[in-house]
Amino acid sequence: MLKIEDRGHMVLIWENLLDWHDEETDTLYDSAPIQFENGRIEVIGEDFLAIEKEEGFVLYVQNGLGEVEEILSTDGELMSTKEASDRWGIDESYIRRRIREFPPGTARKFGKQWVVTQNGMNAVFGEKKAEIIHAVHDFPIDGEMYIVGRYDGKYFFAWGHSIPRGIVEYPSVVPSSNIHDGEDGIRLFETLEEASEEMYAAIRAFGDMKG
Repeated sequence: MLKIEDRGHMVLIWENLLDWHDEETDTLYDSAPIQFENGRIEVIGEDFLAIEKEEGFVLYVQNGLGEVEEILSTDGELMSTKEASDRWGIDESYIRRRIREFPPGTARKFGKQWVVTQNGMNAVFGEKKAEIIHAVHDFPIDGEMYIVGRYDGKYFFAWGHSIPRGIVEYPSVVPSSNIHDGEDGIRLFETLEEASEEMYAAIRAFGDMKG
């Protein structure tokens, strides 16, 4: 199984890529599962390939259909249109239809797959905003609330006063990791079911404590 390890100035790819390597030109054939730009192969062996990064380095992994599955870049902004679709909550086909609207340098095509930058997505579709799915106001006391929502391809449950109200008032600013700060907090989940169950469990626990 192909595994990528980013070591800063060097990227290691754990996979036997000798079958795709052209020794004379020190490049990988077009049929290789990975392709890269602005880098140089430093070592290639039976177990791993080492690529030295240069400015503007981009590495992308393709599946058997020639579609981009994973992106690694030095600016950390590149993503496939599928990933952008998940993060912005927009249908992938709609993103592709509006590719011509992306500012220069913010959309590029690798094989069959379009890849876009975060700046490009912001320019065409606006910044990512949280979608509030469930909300319980003035609970467990006046001024506090429980909310479940979706942001950047993940789901969250937030509780208390500052964090949930901050998300409601500024939906493009959502914590990227779990926080538990006294009576305020947020937890991130992969599915809506997990986030909703966490909120309902908290409601039940409060009811049991009072009863």
